[in-house]
Formats: sequence, structure tokens, C-alpha cells
Amino acid sequence: MTHIQNLKALTKSSARIATFAVRLCDGAVENYTYTHQQTGQQTTAHKFEVFLVGSNPQEYCKGYVKASEEECKKAAAKFSNGTVWALSKVAFDSFTQTQYISTPILLRVDLSKSTMTIQDGSTEENKALRASMPSSRVPPTSVADVTRIKTSCCTDLIAVIKEVHPQTRKSKADELISDIVLVDTTMGSSGKLAAIDVSVFGASKIQQLTAAIGTPMAFFNLAKSLKLLTTVKTKSQLRQNALRQLSCARKLPTSRQQPTQKNLPKYGSQINRGTLADHRHCLALRSWITQQRLHKLLFQM
Repeated sequence: MTHIQNLKALTKSSARIATFAVRLCDGAVENYTYTHQQTGQQTTAHKFEVFLVGSNPQEYCKGYVKASEEECKKAAAKFSNGTVWALSKVAFDSFTQTQYISTPILLRVDLSKSTMTIQDGSTEENKALRASMPSSRVPPTSVADVTRIKTSCCTDLIAVIKEVHPQTRKSKADELISDIVLVDTTMGSSGKLAAIDVSVFGASKIQQLTAAIGTPMAFFNLAKSLKLLTTVKTKSQLRQNALRQLSCARKLPTSRQQPTQKNLPKYGSQINRGTLADHRHCLALRSWITQQRLHKLLFQM
């Protein structure tokens, strides 16, 4: 078997010569709309996206196929969840800026142009490789990490829903909006428990997250901006989708006892999946994950 590199070593240079082992998880076919530059009309396109997880569950990135709906469905059937592949001659997305990539490895893999060799053989090497690969991804970012971000970017995060603010408001599209407070075990620069305030769009989502207070969850594609953002509609095909767009207008105060809606910076996110999992900073979750491994908390939408 070709020598396998850790996915953490994936760069634009190593992509041409190295081979990386990845397990696929949470793949989905989605459609999206964009404005055609020549005609100015709204156009619907399709894509298949899947997470590529390395030997360390905190090392992962996204792979994708952009094609017709039929071809995307074929890609979903081929690159099925749970399968292990050898990734080589890697081609990347050259259009998406890194500030819009939330994964720890800031690269997007074009699966249609890369070489993917499935590792489903019965040899001892194949069996050992499959057994060594984690079953899902685990965001390494903590709440304290997010509060220290000084530029506009996206990230994935594990946190606990501490509170859902009772005050609500309406968006321009007449959607109900509420704010939830996310915490973990990490401390802010002031020595107080780090926390962020996330804007939640939609009455059903607010109700679901209210019922999940005290639950550790994985938030994916959490965006932070230093400017007030206009709400962006995001269509998700996943039943776990629970949150959407965010805005961030203020920094954390230097000292406070409890987080409040008034003094917290605002965030928002799209939760593509909810996962009970561990990350490097959350000691309470680490104890849980050691015994239980990776389990899913699914949101029925």
C-alpha cells in the first residue's frame, strides 16, 4: 500500500505528490441559486458536498462535485458515508476564499478532478486502515477561540446552549428571530466564562433549540463578521439544519459576571448537523466522548 499521509499535511504543494486517507461522512446533494452574469436571471445549480475526515477527527475538510442533479446523485452514491478512500493528485476549489471556509483545513477538494481510490479490500492493511479512521468529524474550535477572532471568517464549533433569550424580533422577511447563548468550559481574556450570542431565524428552530438547552452540539459554518451583515437566505436539504445567518457588531466587554443580550457580540450560523462530540478545550465533553465515541443529535425539521 502507498504510504499514507495525515490529512493535516494536505497543502497545495503536497497535494501533487502525497496520498491521504480519508473517511467520508455527512454527504448531501443540494441545490442553490445564483444570478447569471450574462442574462441577469436567477439560475438553479446543483452540488454534492461531503466531509473528508483524516486519521484525527479534528482534521477535516470538504469535498464537492458541481454538476447536473443526476451527476451529483451519482457522486453521492459513489462517495457514500462511512467509506474510506485514498486521496491523491488532489485538485482544489480555486474560487472560494478561505474566509468562507469553516473547516480546520482551509481547502475544498474537487472530487471530480482528484484521484479517489476506495480502500474496501480484504487485506490486513485495508482492514487496519478502516479500523483506525474516525467515524465523524470533531470541530477543534472553542467558544473562547471564536471571541478572539479579529477578522471576518467562518468556523466550526462545539458548544452548549446555555440560554435562549425570551425577547424576539422579526426580520424583513417576517421571520421570527431570537438569540441563544453558547458556552463551553473555556475562559475569556477577562477570566470569565467565554460566551457568544447567536441569532436564530425561524419559530420552529427557536422551539427546537429551546428544548435543547444544556445540550452539547456541533455548529458548522458559523460565520463571524466585523461588519453588520445583511441576512442571507440559505436553503438546506438536511433535517439537522437549525440555524442560519449571523451578524457581529460589538466586541466582548472586558469584565462581566453573566453574558447578556446587550453586551455580547452577535453571531449566527447554519447548523448542518448536531453532534455530541469532544474538542481539545472542552474537558467535560472529552470524558463523555472517551466512553461513548461519536453519537449524533439529529434535528427533525
